[in-house]
Amino acid sequence: MKNHILVVFLLIIGVSLRLWGLGNFDISPDEHHFIQEAYRYITNDPYLVPRHHPFKHAIPFVGHPFLGGYLITFIFKIFGPSVATGRLIFAFANISALIGTYLLGRTLFGNRIAVVALALLVFLPHDVRYGRDAHLDPLLGATLIWSVYFYWKFLNSKKMHWGGVVRIKFCISLGNKN
Repeated sequence: MKNHILVVFLLIIGVSLRLWGLGNFDISPDEHHFIQEAYRYITNDPYLVPRHHPFKHAIPFVGHPFLGGYLITFIFKIFGPSVATGRLIFAFANISALIGTYLLGRTLFGNRIAVVALALLVFLPHDVRYGRDAHLDPLLGATLIWSVYFYWKFLNSKKMHWGGVVRIKFCISLGNKN
């Protein structure tokens, strides 16, 4: 019981650190690209064609897969375009990665290691900083952690539905960042 309270407390701190000040305008050029591209898409910018950038950028600046951009576009349609809503998908993906890290650590190594791993991710400045920005990395990290977790469940339970979940999560990971 004491351990559950600690985990819930750490998750509350992790959520607070990732959502606090989400709309601050300290935008990196990468964030600007993803947020601006989604904004241009929902405003029907005539110079933006869906799925355009892999063919217009020269190597090595080939565009990323489109899951992140489509998720930003989707949330813009719900809440309206802003820096905070552009970052919201990635902050929630990072929060999902915190939960997945705890569950994976508990499954593989026990409760003590899982709590230590969760505490490290909750408080590490790099994870807090990039876990709330509109970069593709939080989304990639969350999909990979959950893919590994479900793959482990599939290997241990031998139930086919976990294999289907692994395939779906792996495809989502590939659609996120190459």
